Amino acid sequence: MLLKTALNSLTIDGNIAFMYITLDDFEKCNAKPEDVFGLVNYGINIDEVELAVCLREYEVDKFQVSVRSKGKIDASKVAKAFGGGGHLKAAGCRIFGKLNKCIEKFKKIVGTL
Repeated sequence: MLLKTALNSLTIDGNIAFMYITLDDFEKCNAKPEDVFGLVNYGINIDEVELAVCLREYEVDKFQVSVRSKGKIDASKVAKAFGGGGHLKAAGCRIFGKLNKCIEKFKKIVGTL
């Protein structure tokens, strides 16, 4: 059920795929945080996508973020902009705020790279 919920949230903006799981989604799916492992890979496996971002809400308006790249966009630079880290193709960070605002922040950062 969690995979279905995540895939239903999937949106593509240019060459960036976004998906998310909220606290409500966890409750509705009777899921645990570790159930999110690997979900970001569904986004990066789409042909036209160069960067995939998966946000997992762990407290109200607090998100753990997984970032994956095919290499044209440096995932670590995206994550570092939010205090995170990683390497060229895989990175992570945390971000705080309303979900739609967090996604907009990611779009803005990627646009500057």
